[in-house]
Amino acid sequence: MLVTLGAVPTAGAGAATAVPFGGYASQRNGQSKVQAFQQLESELGRPLAIVRMFYAWNSGFSPNNPSSLEGWAKANGKIPVISVKTKTTGGQAVSWSDIASAKKGSPLYTQMVTWADRMKAWPGEVYFCLNHEASNTKSLANGTAPEYIAAWQKMHKIFDKEGVTNVIWTWIIGGTIPWEVPTTDRRYGPKWYPGDDWVDVLAVDVYNWSTCDHSMPWRSFDSLTAAFQAFAAQHPTKATMVTEFGTAEEPGDPTAKADWITQAAEDVKSWNNLQAFMAFHSQYRNTPGCQWWLDTSKKSLKAAQAVGAQPYYGG
Repeated sequence: MLVTLGAVPTAGAGAATAVPFGGYASQRNGQSKVQAFQQLESELGRPLAIVRMFYAWNSGFSPNNPSSLEGWAKANGKIPVISVKTKTTGGQAVSWSDIASAKKGSPLYTQMVTWADRMKAWPGEVYFCLNHEASNTKSLANGTAPEYIAAWQKMHKIFDKEGVTNVIWTWIIGGTIPWEVPTTDRRYGPKWYPGDDWVDVLAVDVYNWSTCDHSMPWRSFDSLTAAFQAFAAQHPTKATMVTEFGTAEEPGDPTAKADWITQAAEDVKSWNNLQAFMAFHSQYRNTPGCQWWLDTSKKSLKAAQAVGAQPYYGG
């Protein structure tokens, strides 16, 4: 089914089709990107239905090369969730204001057309996000919230001009901070929302930071996403998605992580038109306390396997 704005695949509670279960897998022990995903599939005992792929503004894209991540995903019928950061492969920020004002024939405009044409050529639906977690302080050099919204809308318009009909526009924001800071804070999530006319799916990256930042308490998935869900309730025509989730083990409680994963998978079943439930099989910046791998213990991996085996998630 080709997707137009505001018409996303129906999933979630009571749906005839299963909610895709998948995620992102970081490389370990000299693995290639593809091998990292394949190992995660092997550990889970099932294929990943949906995979997260991250690109820089000027990244290459090789869907016809089976050894590339996108080539593997294409060959194996994976649904891609593509995040394009407004930074170059060299780490230079690309100004949202410049993107929004880019003229036809300019390098920035041409790059937007390139991304549009890449997505148009993908054999199926693509969840696409321009600069996920834009409110994060890592994006300070790119500009302000109004400039981000203008850049998003400009890219959307170019995709429309290029005849792209298979892209599901997915706005991905951080899980907790953007929703719990004061409304006056620059990071406040709703300030960064491009608007219902420009977004199909409201998506969130959810992390329990307890062992990463010891000033923060252990928190349940439901408490971490309550404010996001309140925002989603204000936009009932929009589908929802978990594009990343993660928690580390809780010292002194060997079942805490497994229970957290199990409960998270239950909590999202009440979300509006849930599109996917995706794990972040990695760790944060090599921080010892931020081990978000699903296999940090036999119990946590078993919990993830049990989630993937549920018919609700296509198991």
